[in-house]
Amino acid sequence: MDRPHGTGVVRALLGSAAALTLLGMLPYDVVRDAMKYAPTKASTALTSARPVAEGASPGGALLALALTAAVTLVLASALLKRRDV
Repeated sequence: MDRPHGTGVVRALLGSAAALTLLGMLPYDVVRDAMKYAPTKASTALTSARPVAEGASPGGALLALALTAAVTLVLASALLKRRDV
């Protein structure tokens, strides 16, 4: 039975958002430092007119967003190559 691929995309998006939220709740300094570079926090640090308290630097935020985009494109191209008939 074939399902539309859109449902998998929505589930992946919601699952990754929930995973990031749960990771942010952990009381470890390493997690707190890493969460500064999550895409939502990085975009806030990058587009804010004033420095964000406990946020990433604009250069670090830009690098984090570029790496996120690159990893997403590599995974998407690998999946497209594998699934394309």
